[in-house]
Amino acid sequence: MNRTQTLLSFSLPPNTMYPRVFRELLAAKGSNIEPAFFHRDPETGRPAQGRAKISTVGGPTWVGILAQPGEAHLLYKYMGEITRVLCQHLGHAVPMRLVEHTLSIRPTAEPVTYRLSEICLRRRIGGDRETQMKRVYSKEKPSDILIQEILLRGLNAAARRYGFDLPTDNQIDPQVWIKKELGLRTFESGLIETSEASGLVIADVTMNLELGGMWLFGDLSSRGYGRMIRRVARPGIDAPVEWDIP
Repeated sequence: MNRTQTLLSFSLPPNTMYPRVFRELLAAKGSNIEPAFFHRDPETGRPAQGRAKISTVGGPTWVGILAQPGEAHLLYKYMGEITRVLCQHLGHAVPMRLVEHTLSIRPTAEPVTYRLSEICLRRRIGGDRETQMKRVYSKEKPSDILIQEILLRGLNAAARRYGFDLPTDNQIDPQVWIKKELGLRTFESGLIETSEASGLVIADVTMNLELGGMWLFGDLSSRGYGRMIRRVARPGIDAPVEWDIP
């Protein structure tokens, strides 16, 4: 069974470009890149259903395109165009790498710590605009509970899709500590407000699993939101740092 992700990454000076900006650049300047690349329905132009085949990802010193198992053909098809658009925008050549990652799940006896980067939570909201924007997070379950549910759904879906032998939800035991959250309204076609609000949440997570490969959870994963990053302590430094090597 194919569990191989393909990543095209570009090395950049620190904080040169964020994944969502990279995606917007490709959408605006790319020549004839098909809607499936941006997780769009080719007939309606609206976000497609199901998991994203391609995600725009990145870190402080890189941006890249991640193709999920079985979807590398989309990346190879537009690799030259992606490189052209980025280099033309920056005005110079950019170091690039093409690497493969293998998705894996390994149960652990002790909890493993991860940073969950800007996972997107969507909620139905009602009332006038002032009420909607004031208490986005009061309408449903607490964010940490919602994130636990999203993680378990995503892990169980991956186990079915790729044939992983996954422990029970209780054995996985995801624990979530919210670090930062921001409420946003969502729009249709960039203009019309919907009856939904989205929350971008940064959280620390522990669970009894070691994840291999690059994992994204929640809505807007095609834009790089909701990436799970292993946190590793460096010798001589008390606080853990994000492991963010493409």
